Amino acid sequence: MNTHYRQLDTLHEPARPSPQTLWNIAQEDGEVRFSAYASVQTAARNIVFRQTVHIACWSLEIAFIVVLGCAFHQAWFGNADFLGAIFPMSLAVLVLTHAARRLVAEKDRHPLALRHSSPGAAALCVAAAFLPLLLAQLLNNRSETGWLLAWAVLSSLSVFVMRALIRKSGWGLADGGVALLGDTEEAHRLASSFGGQARSPVVASLPYTAGADIPALREMVEDGRVETVVLAGIPQAEICAILDRIAELPIAIYAYQDARATHAPISEVVELVPNLLVGPAGLTKRALDLVGGIVALVAFGPLILVAALLVKLESPGPAFFRQVRFGCGGRAMEIWKLRSMYIDQGDATGEVRTRAADPRVTRVGRVLRRLSIDELPQLFNVLRGDMSLVGPRPHAVRMKVEGEYYHRVVASYPVRHRVKPGITGWAQVNGSRGEVDTLPKAFRRVSLDLWYISNWSLALDLKILALTAMGRFATLKAD
Repeated sequence: MNTHYRQLDTLHEPARPSPQTLWNIAQEDGEVRFSAYASVQTAARNIVFRQTVHIACWSLEIAFIVVLGCAFHQAWFGNADFLGAIFPMSLAVLVLTHAARRLVAEKDRHPLALRHSSPGAAALCVAAAFLPLLLAQLLNNRSETGWLLAWAVLSSLSVFVMRALIRKSGWGLADGGVALLGDTEEAHRLASSFGGQARSPVVASLPYTAGADIPALREMVEDGRVETVVLAGIPQAEICAILDRIAELPIAIYAYQDARATHAPISEVVELVPNLLVGPAGLTKRALDLVGGIVALVAFGPLILVAALLVKLESPGPAFFRQVRFGCGGRAMEIWKLRSMYIDQGDATGEVRTRAADPRVTRVGRVLRRLSIDELPQLFNVLRGDMSLVGPRPHAVRMKVEGEYYHRVVASYPVRHRVKPGITGWAQVNGSRGEVDTLPKAFRRVSLDLWYISNWSLALDLKILALTAMGRFATLKAD
């Protein structure tokens, strides 16, 4: 099968409601209150926390390498020549370290294969990156070898200590468990064959009988115990039916059609749907969100404050408001926005759609909505980890189109929840913004979102951010 679930941009079946409700919403005295399974919230935030720790550790490693280079150059030569020696050498070390890690991190390039990321391996990669520089210094000028050797030893040692401390604390990156779903005998055989090949432990083996164990599987995913599902020995004709019921969950889904071999190689397990939240893809996206979110918050912070002041001056009430939206995995979350409506006429649930020339929208709010300035406070959601800079826009849980709930009338809609929602997205930069009052508009927006999920890459995210910065965020007719 294709590495993407049935070409996710096709919409042709009525959507099925999720077997489990991940959110509960109530409105009391004008205030919207919601609750979601605590396990869902905890599992999602645990992934974000571990990714953030890893990125912080990686940033500190870079800082240590640069600082140690400056210190030893100063000690040996009496000056820290940053631009002439330390910066180019540090850059070379970082590039070579990355290349070394790519070479030794995994024998098998398959996403399920065992990865070696011990503190010792990380330190050896740094040491290996210094070797070409040391050889070059020995050939050209032996007098400069001492400071470079000291720099290499201390840099490798600092990386080892930092990685060891992170591992001992339990805050390091950890792959979730693998669940096998399928024929009981074949699933057990496949579990034993994984042995030392798989990077994650097999934590469950569930028999598949007309989907009877799908709810149990969903519960384990929602609790954070499972991040990968392998369909073992399930007939091709039934795989699509299973995907329809679990494709919106933020997990990787694989299929293995013939588990009869005693030692089945992992390379024979085919990836159907990748998990963009974990692994290198998730880490890359989280790094982009952290760096981009901090830069954007510094750049747009004054604009947010000025806009908040104008909102307060025009009409009574708070400048900011929170609204319940669908988040990753279909769980509820609260997003922050600048208030664009009169406080007594707003709808925090999103059930009453904003229409053209909507009288509920203030004059300041109309400008904020047209320029998407009202969305800027969601940068805090990005830094927290509930959202990404780029992704499908989060929809209100009671959002309707032609009188029906959006998620019930648009086929494959739940697949949008495989990734974190974003401040901007592929649909937005392609003109699908503003009021969604017809099914064709709804189909187009979801289709664009699913295309993004199927074709995600760091380059695509950077392209969308560039298009957004060039003005694709504005909708001058929005109300």
